[in-house]
Amino acid sequence: HKAEINLQSSNDDTALMNAAFQGHERVVELLIRHGAEINLQSGKGYTPLMNAATKGHERVVELLLQRGAEINKLKNGNGETALMLAVINGHERVVELLLRRGAEINKQNSDGD
Repeated sequence: HKAEINLQSSNDDTALMNAAFQGHERVVELLIRHGAEINLQSGKGYTPLMNAATKGHERVVELLLQRGAEINKLKNGNGETALMLAVINGHERVVELLLRRGAEINKQNSDGD
């Protein structure tokens, strides 16, 4: 039997979303190599990149970006991008990385912030 790599849990998270949230760089790499969908969104709109940015996992953010994670087009249910989530949580190095990689600094969330 082959595991369904993009299977979503009852709260719509995938294995890749969880690995990114926890900062497990080697597991993230392994899942991507085996076909995990890098831009899949959870029920609340979070992507693996947003999860890693929220928690400040700089190396996971870099890896996801190198592998094609969408930096500007996708927003969570609150209209927040990965950059906004890194800012909200005070992760300066992740903010710097996202800006270097082209994150749009003037995007607004659904509240206009």
